[in-house]
Amino acid sequence: MAASRLRRDIGDLDLSPSRKLHMTRPLDQTLPTDDASPAPSRRRFLGAALAGTAAVALPVVTAGPARAATHITAEDAYSAYWTARYRYAGKVPYVYGGMDPDTGFDCSGMTKWLYSRFGVYLPRSADEQYRYVRTIDKGSARPGDLVFYVNSSGRAFHNGLYAGGDMLVDAGNPEVDISYRRIYYGSKVVFGTQRY
Repeated sequence: MAASRLRRDIGDLDLSPSRKLHMTRPLDQTLPTDDASPAPSRRRFLGAALAGTAAVALPVVTAGPARAATHITAEDAYSAYWTARYRYAGKVPYVYGGMDPDTGFDCSGMTKWLYSRFGVYLPRSADEQYRYVRTIDKGSARPGDLVFYVNSSGRAFHNGLYAGGDMLVDAGNPEVDISYRRIYYGSKVVFGTQRY
């Protein structure tokens, strides 16, 4: 989707052989593709690069664990919580195995996807995420940290984003979809963080 949008954005530029451009990496690996970069600024950036004959080093954009950090800032964790609560709660359906806001999330798919927007890697399942993060007490938890429900054998079977107080945002099940709700203390609840 991003690649087709970029092709559309640069389609009106003169790419004829008379224009000289030296790039240090292939074009498809170097264009900024994040949704925060508006198309007009990409056109200006490419237009400026194509107008001259000097070598231009464009930023490299990669995805996935190769680029991913192991920790998230408190501000980014809060942004992940805010996005889940105000952009997805009540609007995005629960889908078992879901990892995308366009089609739906399951619990760990939502937390993995949201953290990845800030370049932070989380494993796929709730139990893998539970074993990956640093556990903390509730008093140290901040909005955007992770909340895990753990069974008697010590495996996490569900998770969500801590929202402060006794609240979380999670992808619970098809009946509640993505929702902002009270933490259920009928199971063992463990808080985890990837903050610095």
